[in-house]
Amino acid sequence: MAFSKDEYLKQLSDSELLAIYKKNGDKLLIGELYKRYTHLVLGMCLHYFNDKDVAKDVVVQIFEKLFDELKKREVENFKSWLSFVVRNFCISELRKMKTQLNRDIQYQYEVKQELRLIDESEAADHEKKLAHLELALQNLNP
Repeated sequence: MAFSKDEYLKQLSDSELLAIYKKNGDKLLIGELYKRYTHLVLGMCLHYFNDKDVAKDVVVQIFEKLFDELKKREVENFKSWLSFVVRNFCISELRKMKTQLNRDIQYQYEVKQELRLIDESEAADHEKKLAHLELALQNLNP
């Protein structure tokens, strides 16, 4: 009885999948790891982001990152290593989001300051025009 490729991959341990991936770079092997651990990664991402859509996007980014990382690293316990990668990736993304949020807030503050200065300038110009108008009215012949 012959096994399909999916059935064959399901029988391999994480370590065997990683060893074969390092040799031939077949992304289906990472796909099998994805099937095994996507629930774990999604759960961790939900913990950090509290938004299902953001968490799903981060899960995809993490597994895309694994293609390169697993070629460079010697991983003995994939599940533990993956948890470490997910935690660090999520923290890094949260820092990026916080930095971007701070930039957005700073930009909004600067825009408001500029608008306030423009309003003050326009108000001052308006006051000058009113003063000139009053002076002109006073100088008119009855």
